[in-house]
Amino acid sequence: MGRRPNVDVGDIFAPDEDELDLETAEMEDRRGRLFELWTKDSWAWMTGIDVDGTPVLKTRDEVDRDRPIKPYPSYPYLREYVKALRNERVLFVPKSRQMMVTLTTMLDSAHLCATVPAQRVLLSKGKEDDAFEILKDKVRFPWSQMPPWLQRQWRLEPRPKGVCEWKRTASYIRGVTENVAASESRGGSASRMIVDEAAWQDGLEDILTAALPMQGQIVVLTTANIGCPGAECFKRYVL
Repeated sequence: MGRRPNVDVGDIFAPDEDELDLETAEMEDRRGRLFELWTKDSWAWMTGIDVDGTPVLKTRDEVDRDRPIKPYPSYPYLREYVKALRNERVLFVPKSRQMMVTLTTMLDSAHLCATVPAQRVLLSKGKEDDAFEILKDKVRFPWSQMPPWLQRQWRLEPRPKGVCEWKRTASYIRGVTENVAASESRGGSASRMIVDEAAWQDGLEDILTAALPMQGQIVVLTTANIGCPGAECFKRYVL
């Protein structure tokens, strides 16, 4: 019996270089089509699936300790909310906790800044540290979980902590206190003003008085509160 040739089994089943090049080209083509879709449609991006089958966007779940990181959920009410964000100039949104309304607002704002030149988004919170925390948890963390190829396309600058900036589009989201939000609103140069937990901000009346005639879009979000000027102001606008 003749001697068997010394053959590496891996060589038999391994694809040749032409096959690998073809697979790579096909993957890049599919990702190119996805990128074009996601650039045009923030909801498609939020709920998108990469070519390898993994969700493109993952977020933190503050309640579920067993699964603290999850794909962004494609709930129908969130889809309708995203449509409103892109079509309504003024939005007042009463919400309960864990509805992901603030998260969705921040993600849509991040998408706006990553894809449209010269956007300026302001996020108003009662305290500066609270605004910075939202930027960290609801923009920077989801961005860090995206596929590397998409992070390279929509590069988010790592600093400073109070600003999320996309230099390719010269657009940014900046966290500010309610006092700063009121003064910034008078300049009339923000593309979107987000007032989060508005019923807890004593300066809400000043923000709205300054912002409503001037800003491109105003999004006012809050959980329930009573007995403070912000709550009374919010009630007057929604009732």
